Amino acid sequence: MKQHMRIHTGSMPYSCDICHRQFYHSGTLNRHRRSHTGERPFTCSICNRKYSDLRSHMRSHDSIKPYTCFVCHHQFMQLCSLKQHLQIHVHEPQFTCEICNMQFDRSTTLKVHMRTHTGEQPFTCSICSQRFTHGTTFRNHKRAHMGERPYKCSVCQQQFTQSSSLTAHMRSHTGEKPFTCNFCKKEFSRSDVLKIHMRAHTGERPYACDKCLKKFTTSSRLKRHIVNVHTDK
Repeated sequence: MKQHMRIHTGSMPYSCDICHRQFYHSGTLNRHRRSHTGERPFTCSICNRKYSDLRSHMRSHDSIKPYTCFVCHHQFMQLCSLKQHLQIHVHEPQFTCEICNMQFDRSTTLKVHMRTHTGEQPFTCSICSQRFTHGTTFRNHKRAHMGERPYKCSVCQQQFTQSSSLTAHMRSHTGEKPFTCNFCKKEFSRSDVLKIHMRAHTGERPYACDKCLKKFTTSSRLKRHIVNVHTDK
């Protein structure tokens, strides 16, 4: 509880004695110090190489990419790679969404983004007819029909159809919450939950009912609204 309260108070009692950067937790400070000392105390059981952050390295063997770009949905193994990638979306944007004014550097990215407003779902499962907005989500869905679950938890052996699901699941074992709200500093284990949470601060409601134009923060709330209000019972 004491550590959690630091998120709300802004207290960062742990300071690096080399660069003076401050941290909420002592464990985070210890990991940071290795960037200065070059210490690599962890050995990979697969390739026998030493690392300062073994968990990030293991993703290269498991092909786990837990960090997803909220603009184009490209996935990355490390947060720093995602941050570097995001620069292509913020520098010299040429294409602007006419609904929310969000800007993009490519027309194809804008096209994908527009689906959040229009509700367009161009990918349809030939087995159950469920529709999807993004191709990656569609491909992961098909694995559920095929019974393919290639991603396995090393702790409890539970299996998953996609690497991101495994990564999110692993946090139930580790307690890791790598996604932090810029407004209230609340931490989340999943980026999609953080994205929805952020709308409480920004007021964004990207899902609009095409019958009464009422807007919602999530697609599930829009669907529930349509069933409860506009569907004949």
